[in-house]
Amino acid sequence: MRYFMKNIVLLVLALLYAWMPYKPVTFGAENSAREVIERVENAPRPADQQLTMTMTLVNSQGQTLTRTLEVKKQGDDKSYLLFVDPPDVKNTAFLNISHELRDDEMYLYLPALNRIRRIASSSKHKNFMGSDFTYDDMGDRDIDDYTYRMVESSTRFRDQEVYLIEGSAKDPNQTGYSKLRFWIRKDIYQPVKIEFFDRHGDLEKVQTNAGFKRIGEYLLATRIEMQNVQTGHKTILELQDIQVDQHLPEMTWTRRNLAR
Repeated sequence: MRYFMKNIVLLVLALLYAWMPYKPVTFGAENSAREVIERVENAPRPADQQLTMTMTLVNSQGQTLTRTLEVKKQGDDKSYLLFVDPPDVKNTAFLNISHELRDDEMYLYLPALNRIRRIASSSKHKNFMGSDFTYDDMGDRDIDDYTYRMVESSTRFRDQEVYLIEGSAKDPNQTGYSKLRFWIRKDIYQPVKIEFFDRHGDLEKVQTNAGFKRIGEYLLATRIEMQNVQTGHKTILELQDIQVDQHLPEMTWTRRNLAR
């Protein structure tokens, strides 16, 4: 069973954006936290998607650096990112292939060296390209890595009614976080805020999702902000030109495609 945070990304980047149709449901009290998480996780998603992403890095002094990427994704298992601007990172590419029973495959193409580097599993908790997302955030997580409890069955976030759910990591060294806290909107079953606590139990990062947009039967956040409260650095992702179910070719998810 796969963990719905990719993240973003996806994400980023699945970490970074989750898709689902609007279909409210009522749960009983027993195991309600787990049921809500499963509802978010098991919602239908496009077979594949492609979009343009603007990544803005903001340091603790308020200085900004903006990057533009092309993003492609297949289901929850495969994602490809290509930097197209500015020139110092142009043509840098990242490929992630998630596996259920073994370590994910993560590759980074560095054009200046004309080299493809595999990201070792020991480096998965390091930040990706200066952002506030780790390599592991860019992959796929298993919801069974956490145990869940309902902190508040009905509270509010930015004038929306939400569930507040806490997930405690079974092995913080494996997940990179000791616990997560989710604010999940009741009307659309989307996480609108997520808090990440480091392995020592201290709050490390806060993610907020906004700008929800419907494309056919799917719904996604078009603005994702990740704030590192320990460093004062943050990353803002804005998604445009979104296309879904495009039947992307299988060669998209190959190492050879990284260096094209």
